[in-house]
This record gives sequence, C-alpha cells and structure tokens, in this order.
Amino acid sequence: MTWEERQQLAASVEKCSLIGCMVLYKDDTTNTYSSLLNRPKVKGLLLHFDEKSYLLPVPQRCDTSTIKWIRNVLKGVLKKEDTVKVAVNCKQFVIALLHDFDLGENKGPVDWQFEDPLVAGWLLSPDNPPHTLRDLCKSLQLPYTQDEGPHGDLKMSVVVMKKLHSELMRENLWPLFYHVEMALTPLLAVMEQQAIRVNVQNFLTFSQILKKKIDKVEKKAFQLAGHSFCINSTQQLRQLLYEELRLDQQLRKVALTASAHHKSTSEAMLKQLVAIHPLPGVILEYRHMLKLKSTYVDGMLEAVEEGVLYTHWDQMSAATGRLVSSHPNLQAIPKTPTTITDYEDSFIVGAESKNYEIYAREPFIANEGHVFLAADFQQIELRLLAHLANDPALKNMFRSKEKSADIFIQLTAQWLSKAYEDVTHAEREQTKRVVYSILYGVGKERLAEYLKVSSTRAKDIMDSFLVSFPAIQVFTKKCVDYAQKHGYTETVMGRKRWLGRVHHQAAHLRAQAERQAVNFCVQGSAADLCKRAMVKVEQALHSKKHLSARLLMHIHDELVWELPEGQLLGMCELVKQVMENDALLCQPMLPCLTVPITVSLSSGTSWAHLSPCP
Repeated sequence: MTWEERQQLAASVEKCSLIGCMVLYKDDTTNTYSSLLNRPKVKGLLLHFDEKSYLLPVPQRCDTSTIKWIRNVLKGVLKKEDTVKVAVNCKQFVIALLHDFDLGENKGPVDWQFEDPLVAGWLLSPDNPPHTLRDLCKSLQLPYTQDEGPHGDLKMSVVVMKKLHSELMRENLWPLFYHVEMALTPLLAVMEQQAIRVNVQNFLTFSQILKKKIDKVEKKAFQLAGHSFCINSTQQLRQLLYEELRLDQQLRKVALTASAHHKSTSEAMLKQLVAIHPLPGVILEYRHMLKLKSTYVDGMLEAVEEGVLYTHWDQMSAATGRLVSSHPNLQAIPKTPTTITDYEDSFIVGAESKNYEIYAREPFIANEGHVFLAADFQQIELRLLAHLANDPALKNMFRSKEKSADIFIQLTAQWLSKAYEDVTHAEREQTKRVVYSILYGVGKERLAEYLKVSSTRAKDIMDSFLVSFPAIQVFTKKCVDYAQKHGYTETVMGRKRWLGRVHHQAAHLRAQAERQAVNFCVQGSAADLCKRAMVKVEQALHSKKHLSARLLMHIHDELVWELPEGQLLGMCELVKQVMENDALLCQPMLPCLTVPITVSLSSGTSWAHLSPCP
C-alpha cells in the first residue's frame, strides 16, 4: 500500500460501525472452525468493512514503518467501543493479536469486545452447537459457498452475526452473550498463552512408583485368577469373571453393555462383585493406578516443554456453560492424595512395607518469588439452590452470623432434629450426598451406590430430606413443570437449555430430561457466576497498577492466579471485594442474589499444598 492508501484505510476504520475480523493462516485456511489445535502459522489478519476486505500481514515480515502502521490500525479497531467487531472463533483472533501482533499492553484484552457467531450459535443450541461457519449458515438457512475463499467467509460472517443478533434478542440471550460470554473470550485467549511451571522430577518419581505398584497388582491378579491374562482386555476379564469363576451366579442381575449386550466389567459392576471374590477389588485397584499414571502423571508429562505446560480452554463444549480444560485437562486432576502401599518388595524379614502419598497436583509450582492464590466459591450450588428455591430455612443458614458453622452439619441437625454438636461425620456425609444428588439429578440408584444402601432405602432418605425442606421439592417440581410448558429451562442469568425429551414416551429418557432441568438451573447458574467473577476480577486487577497477577486456571468453582509473593495481601483483598459482591457479578442480568456469596482464599508455592490465607 502507498502512504495515501494507508492513511485512507486508517481514516475509514475510524468511521466504520461494523468490521468483520478473521485470521488467515499460511496455508490460506482461516479460523472459522471451533477446534484449532496445531494450526499453521499466521499469515495475517483480514478486516472487512465498507464492502471491502483488507489483509494486514504479520509484522515480522514488514519494515518498521509498516509495523507501526499495522499496530496503529489494529489499536484503532480495538479501542472503538461503538464499532461492532465480528470474529468467528474470536478466541483464535485474539490469540493472533497477542502472539503475532504483540498487542495487549496496558489494559489490552480486558477492554476488547467482539461478537462471535459461533458463541451465539452455541447459546442458541447448546446441546448441538455449530462448529464451523458452514454449520451456522445451515442452521440459519443461509446459502454458503466457498467460491470466494477467505474473503467470502469474512463477508458471510457479518451477515450471519446480524441474523444471530436478532435470534439472541428474541430469546432474551443478548445480555448473557454480550456481558458474560463475549467479555470472557479475550480473557480465555490470554489464559491459553499463560505458561504454567511444573516440577518434572515430581512426575518422573510418581511414574516410577506407580509402575512398580501396577506390576505388583497385576501379579496379584494373576495369582487370584490362577493364570496370567490380559488385564486390560474386557473380553478376557469377562471370560474369567463370568465363565471361569462364575461370579455372576451369585448376583440377582448383571448389567449388560449398551452396544453388544455383553456382561459388563464396568467399575459399578466390579464393585458389586467385590464382596463375592477378591479379584474384582484387585482389578479396580489396577485400573485406578493405571488411570493415575497414564492420565495425571505420564499424560501431563507429555504436555511439558522446557519445564512448563499450557492448556486449552473450551468455551462451547458444555451445555451447562461450564468451561472445559483440554490438552491437557487440568480440571480432572485429583485434589486429594492417593496412598500407594506396598509398592516395593522388602528382603528384610519383619520390615514394614513402604507407603507413598501421591499428590497429582504437587508438580504444579509457582515461579521463583511467586505464589499461587486460589479463590473458591463456598457451597455455591447449594447457595444458588437456596436462592432459586426461595427456601427460608436454607437462606437463614447462609445468612447466619456464625461464620464457622458447617452448612452440612446445620442441614443435618435440622433434618434429623438433633443438636449441632451431636451430628456424626457419617450423618453429615449422608446429608451431603443427598443434597448433591438432588442438585445433580443423579437419581435414587446412584445415591444408593454412594450410601451403600438399597434403592428403596435411598429413595426413603431423599424423601425424608425433602419433607424437612419442602421448598426444595417445590423448586424441583417447578423446574420440571417449566421445562414441560416451555420446552427449555434457564439459569439465573438467562442461559437456556432446550429439553426436547421432557415429553418423550420412554420413561427413562423423560426422567433424564427432568433431572437435567433441575441440574441445569443450579449448575448452569454457578457457571455463569464463575465466568462473571473471572471477568470482573480481571477488570478490577487492571485498574490496580501495583498488582500483576496472572489468571492460570478455572477449576469448577475455583479460580487460581499466580502473583509475586509481596502482592498477596492486596490481591486477597481485591478478590474478596469482587467475588463476594453478588450485585457486581449479577448485573445487568439480574439485580442480586437473596443469599450471600462467600469465597475462601488459600495460597502456596505448590498447587497441591495451599494454606488458608489469613
């Protein structure tokens, strides 16, 4: 471009009210696909406005004056709040801005606002979301052609977003889309660029110990079977358990696999066989150790490069709105330790066997002079249940001035008509299982498995609890009735999930949809609040120049930052002020919650060993 053409383009950007944005890769593909792992290097960014498309090349290939001009044009686009910026798969566009164009200084991404048609399409169809621009066009009954290449996709994305805007407004999903999801997307892009330091030696030590333990458990399984067999083969295990040992003959019923209708060797089935023969228990132990080693030790180690790893944050894979970590999945790493017993042979008579505790989170460590800060919403789903059910008893417990009171002991005491101090640990755990069975809609069978009682007894326990807290039962019925009437259910912030099977003729599918109706209201609302907390803390953080925390992880109801050790006190105060301010988190979607939100803070240099903050 000539100097005059550059000036004209910059002036046009300042005036335009709508811009289409897209990443162009070196193989001439674009970021119009929701899954973009291992994509080729970026060639440049495409901008479309005033019926014309422009390519801004990656700065490394340009002279100094061109680099300055490109960055100024992009800054002009990003800072204009009144300009609609449409970007299909927006997270990848932001990553290109950060990584390839070196933008993001000062407040950077926290102020960037885009409209992503894929995110809009996901909100409108969370159980069957679109993955490409072509999918969007098909769902909206718009013609799609690849004849014009990337420039055609760019123009089409703007047309698609206009139609989706109308759909979002019609379904009252625009506030959720704009204030929650699209405010979050740039932050997720930043998180994907954050290196998380690990102690490689921890992983190697864990792997060696688990290898020894797995070998010993395998030998024990062979001894109990009377011969060797492929312990990972479901076919050989099925033959051993049901044909050789005939363990199924001592059960009333044996579950069958869904596809081939063979006798099951699942975890649930093996647990039923444990009381009959020792081999199923050994198989369960083997599987647990193998899972720990292959997924949370060796699997993590494969993702490490030069002592750090990165994860991907998927915004659109869960219908409930939950964020999902992948490649590798950090959210599934166990929090509690696994005790490895008798993993080495001792040749000294009378010597005690060696035990070792494996904390799968231990290898994740803060950088030198830094600490982790974890902020965990306390019983957020139970608090949301109290708000949604409008249960006076539950709400009063959360409003209690007795901060040290255990909510599950309080619930148990009221349910069983006992004094707070007389509630046993077993009774507390039973209450906790009942509460979460209601919240997650798992049904009496799963509760029976948790409590190790019959399905009939589990139903009696659940019914007894609901009698003590009648508003909860009213709420669950209200969720189901609403779904049956409207065909969908929604969260406190207006997120929707369409439940077509709520009228299904098959009873088990209808019951599943009814459980989803309750579960989505509560779990989806928790997801909304966590996302708002991420955005609002980040916004508050960027107004405090003396704080430099990096948000690394979102683990269900918990957020984890890394920050200089000297900033811990100030960061704790900021996080508390933001995350416990329900009005700040909820508005403009709803005024506030009717129960207080509390956050527990913990810190430390290892993710596995965090201590409560004073």
